[in-house]
This record gives sequence, structure tokens and C-alpha cells, in this order.
Amino acid sequence: MPNKIRIKLKEIRGQDLAVQQLLQALQSGKVPHAYLFLGPDGVGKETAAKALARALNCTNPVGGDACGMCLSCRRAAEGNHPDIHVLAPQGSVIKIDQVRELQRQVGFSRYEGKYQVVLFLEADRMKEEAANALLKLLEEPPENTVLILISAKPAALLQTIQSRCVPVRFVPLSPSLLVELLVARGTTADQAELLSGMAGGSIGQALALAGDARYMEARDQALDYLERLTRADAYQLLSMAAELEQQEDLATVLDWMARWYRDILVWQQMGSERLILNRDCWDRVQGLKGWGGNHALALKEILLTRRRLQENVNKRLVLEAMLLRLKRAGRDS
Repeated sequence: MPNKIRIKLKEIRGQDLAVQQLLQALQSGKVPHAYLFLGPDGVGKETAAKALARALNCTNPVGGDACGMCLSCRRAAEGNHPDIHVLAPQGSVIKIDQVRELQRQVGFSRYEGKYQVVLFLEADRMKEEAANALLKLLEEPPENTVLILISAKPAALLQTIQSRCVPVRFVPLSPSLLVELLVARGTTADQAELLSGMAGGSIGQALALAGDARYMEARDQALDYLERLTRADAYQLLSMAAELEQQEDLATVLDWMARWYRDILVWQQMGSERLILNRDCWDRVQGLKGWGGNHALALKEILLTRRRLQENVNKRLVLEAMLLRLKRAGRDS
């Protein structure tokens, strides 16, 4: 296993239904040969899979969960248990050679554990031939082998693979839990409040954002563009499009532009500061309040542009069209 995971199933936060489902299977002794852990990235799927692998091979389980102290638990926590395997993409995909090597490994007898457990990280990134090889393994699994497929995009998996796995659903974490987890990791309360609104319920995403200074810089850049937009003429709009085209992380700037519009819409409709994402910049949000126009239309335009830029398009033309439409939306009532 590539990194140390000592947490037990019962200690996983915010995934009560998933944990209950897994513990019930452990306690009953009726563990299926294949699971599909599905849900957003960064909400605990991989942590739960590793905790399940420990519990399955624990020599002194407590209520079905790992004891955390036996030799098997310690080896699993250190990432060197011989009966626990992790398959991750090599580069951008999981290749057939990886699945074939896995088939060879699980074909041997267990070294010391009760189960051979295989974790497929980002299982949706299997190439077609690798997926077909996995399907054969799912159809004829070796005795006492548990396969755990982990995916944030389960629809990308073959339907025949999905149908042979028991689904375990993981949900986005609540904002309050995200704040608690971030503060426990050293984030200030104010920053934790902000990040909890940006991370879509993902502690992994929140931690990544906390460590990326450029992400927060993009917020100021986005607001600067929107403030300039209110007073720009047509020539200045075209110049702004040229600037945007050169942004190193244009997608992030556009996301922040959308969030600024979202905040003013929320304030206009709900009148509640509590629902504003950019609460630490409330004075600037109030500045947005003075903007006239159709903010819902502007928000829709930014989101459409975000999607268009993922296609094979002329970036400059798309950005020019977006800014011109945003300017028009600012005049609409």
C-alpha cells in the first residue's frame, strides 16, 4: 500500500451509511467478493477501502472492525501487508499488464491473511482491454479474495463490471465537518469557512486549495476583471480577452468569476450574509451589490464559456464573446 493509513472504519467521519454497510457485512461474515466505492473525490473512499482491507485481515477484530494493534493491522498500516494489493493508474490509465500481474498475484495462496484484498484506485481509468481482463477476474474470483473498485466516475466503467460489484455510496462532507477537519489540520477558522464553501464537500479538495496560494490569487484577479468590466468600452473588452487568454490557470479564474456572480445573486435573493462564499471579503461583495443587470444570465454565460473552452475552439474568440455578453447582461434588467 502506497501510504500509511491507520484509521479504522468506525473513525471515518461523515460517511455513516457507507461505514454501517461495511461493518454489517464484516459482522455477518458475508463479505461480497467485489465492491464499487463510488462518490466524489476526496470524501473518504480510499481511506475506507484501506480500513476495510485492514478489518478483513485483522486477527482480533472488535465488532467487525480492525483492532489496530495486531501484527496484521500494523503491517497493513505501514503499507507492507503481503495480502493487500493496490492497483493505481500508470500515467493516465490502468493498463492490461497491471491487471494480468494482479491476476498472477491473487492466483497464489494467501501468505498470512484471511483475505487477499485488491484496491483499484480510479478504476474508471482502465483501458478497454484491462477492463475486460478485470471482468474475467470478477466472474471467477479466487476464494477469499475481495476486490474494491474506487471511482468518482462510475458511469465510465463497463456496465458488466458495475453489475458484478456491490455499490457503496460516499457523499460530500458537510460544510461544518469540513471546517472542523480543516481547523484540526492547522487552517485558521476564517480560511476554513471559506474553503468549506469552495471544496464541494471534499476534504481532499479543501486541503489542496489551502496549500495553493495561486488559487486565492485567482479570486482577486477574477474580481478585478469583473470590476473593470463595469466601466470598459468595446476596445477595452477585447484587450481584457487577450489578458484572460494568457492566464496560466484560466479555468480557475473563470470559476472565481462565477462564484462572485453567485454570491451577489444569493445576496439579492436571500439577503443572508451566512450563505455568501466570500464572507471574508464581505465589503467587496457589497460593492458587487451595486451592479445593475441580469446576474443570473452572466453566471450562465461564464459556465457555458467554461465548458466551451474544454473543446477544440478559438480561445480568444470565445473569451471576447463572453465578455461582450457579460457587458450586455450588465445592462439588462
